[in-house]
Amino acid sequence: ARVTRLRDWLLDLGLAPPRTRALEVFVAQLAAGADRQPVLALAGGELRRFQNRVWFVPRLPTLASVYPVPADGRLVLPHGVLVVRSDSDGAAACPPFEVHFRKGGEQIDFNGHQRDLKTLFHSAGVPPWTRDYLPLVHDARGLFAVPGVAARDTLPETRSQMKGDRFRVHWYPVTHRRTFIELGEAFC
Repeated sequence: ARVTRLRDWLLDLGLAPPRTRALEVFVAQLAAGADRQPVLALAGGELRRFQNRVWFVPRLPTLASVYPVPADGRLVLPHGVLVVRSDSDGAAACPPFEVHFRKGGEQIDFNGHQRDLKTLFHSAGVPPWTRDYLPLVHDARGLFAVPGVAARDTLPETRSQMKGDRFRVHWYPVTHRRTFIELGEAFC
């Protein structure tokens, strides 16, 4: 039943499911323990477990190390759109902003203290495989905001908007419908 449920879900996503044996092995790995991180490679992506869900993770594009944010505040990336707007009037971003991607060890001024992004990602429930793909917005003073996670010297407002200094940062990732399925007790 669990293998059939996974197969049906993959078909609903328009994906060709792997062989039954591969699904059986993956389901057995899911039952092995919550601390395990089983992965099943598929054409076009992979299945992963995080927080009692199985996620379909599409193959993500290779990204440049730095992207300047245009003067209009709208940056189209291969995996989503970033928008930076003035907090006071909603106008386009004026200061020079750049987007970088995680390399490890990054910190942000958060409530008057330097905080590791790794800890903030964990607290925000960001799946580990997406962390390297979240845009890190920098200004002249350094790391300014990570959409949905933290903004310099502010607390998160929502998972899609962050206020920092005088600007809001919005991140609109490319998403696929129903990219996860709940495991539940009946599944594992």
